[in-house]
Amino acid sequence: MGWWLFGSAVGALVLFFSMGWVLWVYRWRVMLGAAQREADSGDLETAERHLQEALNEAVRRYGEGGVRVGQIWRFAIDLYRRKGQIEQARQAAKQALWIAEARYGEQSLESAELHSLSAALAFEGHAFREAEALALRAMAIQSSSPSASAMEGARTKVLLGRISLRLDQPQRAVVYFEEALRVMEVPLLVGRGDRGNVVYFEEALRVMEAHAEHSESKQAHTIRLEIADLLALQDQDETALQMLEPLLLLPDSSEPTVLRDRAEAFSLQSALLSRQTNKKQEARVALEQALRLWRESTAHLTQGQHTVESGFARDLSRLGAWFQAEGKQAEAIPLYEEAIARLRKDLLEADKEAIGGWLAALGDAYRHTDQAEKAEAAYIEALEWQQAIKGDTHPDVSVLRNNLASIYHAQGRLDQAGALYRLALRSLDAAHPQHPSIPAILNNLGGICTTNGQYGEAEQAYQRALSVAEKVFGRDHLDVAGILENHAALLHQTGDFDRAERWTQRAKKIRRNNAAKHREGI
Repeated sequence: MGWWLFGSAVGALVLFFSMGWVLWVYRWRVMLGAAQREADSGDLETAERHLQEALNEAVRRYGEGGVRVGQIWRFAIDLYRRKGQIEQARQAAKQALWIAEARYGEQSLESAELHSLSAALAFEGHAFREAEALALRAMAIQSSSPSASAMEGARTKVLLGRISLRLDQPQRAVVYFEEALRVMEVPLLVGRGDRGNVVYFEEALRVMEAHAEHSESKQAHTIRLEIADLLALQDQDETALQMLEPLLLLPDSSEPTVLRDRAEAFSLQSALLSRQTNKKQEARVALEQALRLWRESTAHLTQGQHTVESGFARDLSRLGAWFQAEGKQAEAIPLYEEAIARLRKDLLEADKEAIGGWLAALGDAYRHTDQAEKAEAAYIEALEWQQAIKGDTHPDVSVLRNNLASIYHAQGRLDQAGALYRLALRSLDAAHPQHPSIPAILNNLGGICTTNGQYGEAEQAYQRALSVAEKVFGRDHLDVAGILENHAALLHQTGDFDRAERWTQRAKKIRRNNAAKHREGI
């Protein structure tokens, strides 16, 4: 009896320590399982903590290149993607790809799959050239492997088509879509015709939905946006709005990817509705809805995701422009300020022109609310951006110089103002001698020269301003009246009273005619 009890005790101890040893060896798997369960329940922050514990344990046991470490990195890609942290997902994909190439070979299907996934992540991060290189690599591996899935190859071609459109290569995009649809054995029932490339997106959408777990999968949402964008470019606004409708009607979700797609959908809806004169209020409501979704999306990110920040900034600036058009400069200022601050977080090459334009608009809003110092700073920075991107002779650069000069003019810094007016004119004359900004710049320069007693240069400035304004705007335009009045003031100073009176009377007639047209609603 004693021996039996002793044997049982020893067996229990052996079992206990064996179980402990197993749990200790596979602790990484326990942590990974916990992370997966938490991610499924929506607790992404706790899931990330357990993911990191699993990763640390697996690296300690198997080394950084271990197959099990690669398994954890694969889960990390999905988790970071669900959190909207595209840059972290891209780094996880790089680690998983490195392990797959080392373990299975650079020509393996595992490597092809990770190249394709990395391409999709680069696309989401607006790194289109990098996305193209990765997708082409995936396609090359898939094409050379007899065991490759035809459907996976087709999906890679659909991605390459989308990338090609972003790189302004529509013909190449069509080729990729045709190849993908042929592999998928989808009949091309509609020719290119007037609808251009839209049919290929629509067919791709139908196929992707057919092979998705849900009829409205996330991938289908993205393709809907692509189709609607393309329809909008072809001025098929009503069809584009119909394509957006399923996205607009989705219930609220806290998932960043869905929030982002819905924000883009409402943003595009707003842009389409704003083209219709009787839909301005609906367009405003859609834009405000887009901003609400962008803000919710950013609330779910622990770090900035460029596609969200960029879209959010764009729509903030659009609402700011709306307020400016209504003369509500003070309401526009905080919107522009937030848009610029968000875009600065992760500024890509494609956004540099946008930030220059928004700084210029912010400078205008500051100037019209008598915040001269802030306006000056905004214009100076905007000028640096625009010169670097567009070149010294671009009209936008000259307009900025004129606006900055107008601040100096109002502050009595006449030498600085005059130098900028002349520089703006030289830049425009070099490439755009009949640009509509020229009369305003010449009119301002005429005022500086009159104040400085440079009557000859002032006379030349007003004469040319009048000539260009009449050609560009017409003889009865209000800008023509303003130039005539300033010229008349100069003529009074120089003693040419007869011509001064003629210009004054002509300016009054133009203003009366315009007032009558306004009363008649013309």
